[in-house]
Amino acid sequence: MLEALREQRRNKVILIILGVIIVVFVVFFGPQSSGYTSKSDKWAGRVNGEEISDSQLRATVERWRKRDSDRLSNEKFAELRKGTLDDIAMVLLLAERAAASGITVTPEAVSCYIVNWHDDYHKGGKPICRDFPPEYKAQFANVDYDYFYSDETGGFSKEYRERITGYFGRSVADYETFKGKELAALQYLAWLNGTLALPPATVLKAYARRNEKVELEYVSLDPAQVVAADVSDAEAATWAEANAAKIEAAYNAPGNDYSRPLELKLRRIYIRKPSEGDAAEKAAAKSRFDAALARAKAEDFSKVVTELTELDREKETQGDMGFRSAENIAAEVFDAVKDKKAGDITTVEQDFAYSILKVEEVHAAGKKPLAELKTEIAKTLLKESRTKTAADGLGLRGKRILELAAKSKTLAEAVEAEAKEAGGGDGSGAAQVKSGSTGLFAREGVGMSYGDFKLPAPPADAIPSVGRSRELMKLAFALTKEAPLHPKTVLVDGVPFIVRLKDHVAAPTPPAAKELAQLETELRVQLLETAIGETKNRARLLVHAAAGDSAWSPYFKAILDGAVGNGDYKVNEPLFVVEPEVEVPGVANGSGG
Repeated sequence: MLEALREQRRNKVILIILGVIIVVFVVFFGPQSSGYTSKSDKWAGRVNGEEISDSQLRATVERWRKRDSDRLSNEKFAELRKGTLDDIAMVLLLAERAAASGITVTPEAVSCYIVNWHDDYHKGGKPICRDFPPEYKAQFANVDYDYFYSDETGGFSKEYRERITGYFGRSVADYETFKGKELAALQYLAWLNGTLALPPATVLKAYARRNEKVELEYVSLDPAQVVAADVSDAEAATWAEANAAKIEAAYNAPGNDYSRPLELKLRRIYIRKPSEGDAAEKAAAKSRFDAALARAKAEDFSKVVTELTELDREKETQGDMGFRSAENIAAEVFDAVKDKKAGDITTVEQDFAYSILKVEEVHAAGKKPLAELKTEIAKTLLKESRTKTAADGLGLRGKRILELAAKSKTLAEAVEAEAKEAGGGDGSGAAQVKSGSTGLFAREGVGMSYGDFKLPAPPADAIPSVGRSRELMKLAFALTKEAPLHPKTVLVDGVPFIVRLKDHVAAPTPPAAKELAQLETELRVQLLETAIGETKNRARLLVHAAAGDSAWSPYFKAILDGAVGNGDYKVNEPLFVVEPEVEVPGVANGSGG
């Protein structure tokens, strides 16, 4: 065929045909294609008639996937594509809201946004980005800016057009139009932040929650105070002899899981392999392994371990690895020993070592025998019995403390009086009942700041030194100086507490105007972050790196769901069908990466 073309090289028809072929190759396979165009560029989504092309979506997905080397399953890859499409659609939806709110962006602003407000960017010989507030770089950050480089005049680099086409799969005009909508979307969010207003009553209520404080006296009736943390083996053995029936009943009780996996007691000789090195070093390691294996089969295994193992910490234990199961040993090691019986010797080769393993004992998978569990069950039952006895006793003592507290000025006096009664008058029982004070606390705590580092505020139901309890938090602020003692115990994490008001400090009045203004700003930020998302993540919709993350904040979700519901946002569903995984020998499943 080539020879025929050469013969016809002077034929004008042939020259025209060749010219057409060259043009087609330049248009469809030249550098401007960058691999993102296709024979028919289908639409992936439509927002009020404006199409998001499949090539644009693919270019965006691939650009951000290069930052993540993980391979994705077909399902995860489809989620990534759909999440990225939602991100692009959200930009267009917010840009429409921006336009409806009167927000416009100038060509100069778009150019400066593209170069991320770089001070040295020039247009018409003037550094125009300096005309914009310096905070724009943080407030309206362009996540694409690292793809562009200024030339010596401060303008766009010569590669700008090529980079736009290659990285974003679209023309320069389309890209710059979209970046204008991106900037408008960000400015709309900033405007929305400024329009949020809180009723004065809401701010005053929050001020009171932070500044009205109480302090409680408390008595803890926790049985753990009087029950030993541990039961000794001797105590358990004595108790087990007298309570054999109870132990057997607990062993057979439904819900008690005394099963165990296959466990093997192993002893090991460890021979290191060089991670790098010449053939001689590797051969030397193999030779040491072969010699050790021969001796292990012919001599006392423990003795050979002590002499030959190359893992120092196992020399002292003669290679004893204890009982091992599939959960606490390398998979290749477990596979080598799982079918062995006591006394068997086997080997495992890993990238970094040879191991010679001897199976010394085997515990088959199944329910542990009662004989092995008697002490464990006895300890549990004996401690439960002691805890119940202690709880009953503390319950009676708590009633007495409440009776005495009604006639005392403080809970501490009542505790001391009861302790003397319980201890025969010498106060020896005092150590068995914990009493204390919470210190002043408010309904709502404030996080502490240390420079740029900020500790989160404590939970709204956290009572200092006591625990977390909404009931007690509400009760604490209902107690009064006239009736400071709560007549009943209050459970906090299952522990009964006696509480009495020690101090009550009202919120300062009138509140300082500066403090109220700061609080209003903080509450507005909280409201914005609850509705739209955290400030640092607010540009997420502009990053196009959803990776299947559909956890939109309520505000964005409402916009997206509303657009889908009324037909403003349509998705070309066939493009997002999950292809079934195909097993390819020697190749990991996944859609690229």
